[in-house]
Amino acid sequence: MYVGVFVKIELNKIPHATCEWFEVFHTLECGQVFRFFKLEPDVYLCISTDKWCVVEQKSDSVILRSQDLDYFRHYFDLDTDYNAIEQSLSRHEELATPISYCRGLHILRQDLLETIVSFMISANNNIGRIKNTLNDMSKAYGEAVEIVGETWTHTLYTLPSIDTLCEIDLSDWIKFGAGYRAPYLVETIRELKDTDVLERLRTLEYNEACETLKKLKGVGPKVADCVALFGLYHCDGFPVDTWIFKSLETPELNTKQKVYQHYTTRYGKYSGFAQQYIFYYNRSIKDKVV
Repeated sequence: MYVGVFVKIELNKIPHATCEWFEVFHTLECGQVFRFFKLEPDVYLCISTDKWCVVEQKSDSVILRSQDLDYFRHYFDLDTDYNAIEQSLSRHEELATPISYCRGLHILRQDLLETIVSFMISANNNIGRIKNTLNDMSKAYGEAVEIVGETWTHTLYTLPSIDTLCEIDLSDWIKFGAGYRAPYLVETIRELKDTDVLERLRTLEYNEACETLKKLKGVGPKVADCVALFGLYHCDGFPVDTWIFKSLETPELNTKQKVYQHYTTRYGKYSGFAQQYIFYYNRSIKDKVV
């Protein structure tokens, strides 16, 4: 059990970071990550591998509590100049409204293995089921950690090590809700353990990384792009899923590949940030209409 005091991270003391440029709700709820829980209004518990962080949004700061604050300062990408990114992308007229709506959304720097497993599960899936599969798997095979706050107590379960992940058989993955993805998970996790793929991926440029990822069973172009963006921080990619394609499809851009090529050329090194603004904005607006 971990019991500790909150540590206040003053954003105006972090280069480039102010509260205007970091919004916890947008960052966690935009679909890039699945292992978090909302404890109270503006208070979240985030889990990354075997680490945890309670993060609370304040008007002029973010309060963090964790056993590894340096890890989560990096995880939340607090030292990147999002002011400059948003100003650069705002030159594109079509991004002005999404950026205004999503201001403060950060690209998380997630663990590579966890990102691969998470986004393999995400294929043709919805966020609720993705979260349930990951949480049920972690509860069965991870370690329990009790986090105690002033007004709440929460038990979380860490992501199992790769050795333990390899012990999960096909029937368990199906029980956890992985469905047709179950055999892919079994085969790919075993390959990641038995080869140097994870180490090599960390050394590759974006295109090479995506090609390497697509050789893994159950990893297609969209999953590879998501892993490259969220697990390797290759921000020059532009994952095109159904949401993005429906939002950007035109008579000329009538395939996912054409949408991808057009917008990676248009947004360049900030393509991944633009993709998240477009994705989150369009999904949020549709949810409000529905």
